[in-house]
Amino acid sequence: MSDEGIGFYLDTNSTPVYRLSNTKTNSYFYTSDFNVAMSYSNKDGWVYEGTLTSNDTQILPVYRFLNLLNNRHFYTISSAEAAKIANKGWLYETVAFYANKDAGTPVYRLLSYDKHFYTTNSNERDIAISKFGYINEGIAFYTSPTATSKPAYRLQGGNDEYFYTVSSQERDNAVNKYGYNYEGEGFYLPE
Repeated sequence: MSDEGIGFYLDTNSTPVYRLSNTKTNSYFYTSDFNVAMSYSNKDGWVYEGTLTSNDTQILPVYRFLNLLNNRHFYTISSAEAAKIANKGWLYETVAFYANKDAGTPVYRLLSYDKHFYTTNSNERDIAISKFGYINEGIAFYTSPTATSKPAYRLQGGNDEYFYTVSSQERDNAVNKYGYNYEGEGFYLPE
């Protein structure tokens, strides 16, 4: 390798820079665009290695993926977890919303076979575990402890999938075009 000079400067206020390495070509790729990082991850030898900056921000994006085999959605606040599943049967769709990484009302993530369920209600979590056989995967992220002007709508689809969105247009489209049942405001997001 030859030294090409300084590529960029980073501090704790910088936008995260995502690093990927290629196991086939023994090369590296850096980008500040998460969409680009997800498009490369797990394809043609590219492996996500993490970010070059530590983001001290409490409010982080929650990434939304679509399972290409069963049309169910998955949500994660972890860029590392997102990169692990990208292009391995999961299509990265978008940042679904922003949530808190470690303070507020916990949103529990539960798994039953190949579907995930997210709830802030501990009684609903416990019933899903005891009555429907869900496995508790812990806290996915945190939301606002009080009602805000940013609700995340909860819908249930015909394939027994739960879908969460902050877009009223996307909510209405899911109901009118895809037959989802609107179940109300699932939780509120930090302002």
